[in-house]
Amino acid sequence: MEDIIRVNKKEESSERGNKVMPKLPLNKKAGKILVVLVLVALAVLAGWLYKQNRDLKANPTAAQQDKNKAETARVLDKLKEDILIQETESPTVARVEDPEKLKSSNAEFYKNVQKGDYLIIYPKRAMIYREANRQIINIAPIINTSELKTNGTQPADTKTPTNTTNKTTK
Repeated sequence: MEDIIRVNKKEESSERGNKVMPKLPLNKKAGKILVVLVLVALAVLAGWLYKQNRDLKANPTAAQQDKNKAETARVLDKLKEDILIQETESPTVARVEDPEKLKSSNAEFYKNVQKGDYLIIYPKRAMIYREANRQIINIAPIINTSELKTNGTQPADTKTPTNTTNKTTK
């Protein structure tokens, strides 16, 4: 009786093996193709990274300028969503790295400035923008001292913005 059971088990296992498992040569071909594709992808990635590194070493200022242009465009796009800007000239955009230095030059305008804020200067106004909160911290007109001299009024000492508004939020 044990012989009968053993024979039946052998027949069942051979039937299952043929139905479930595909042929072995097909698996080897698929594995080789997959390995070749991965190697080609890695070679392309390595070549691209090498070219990027070589270009960066050859001209580091161009890479920094491209990064700065992208950051400026991003900040101005967000700002334009929060406030209507009709200025046609492109502004000067600077990220605040040392707020205390700015506060010492014009305490009233820079009183709420923090590290990471952006100072955006158009020809007729300056503003402080906090991108993280999408807040306009302060806006002030720019006084051109050459215009004051031609009008016969007393010129200001500097061309720094003066405070006209307090903190506004969206």
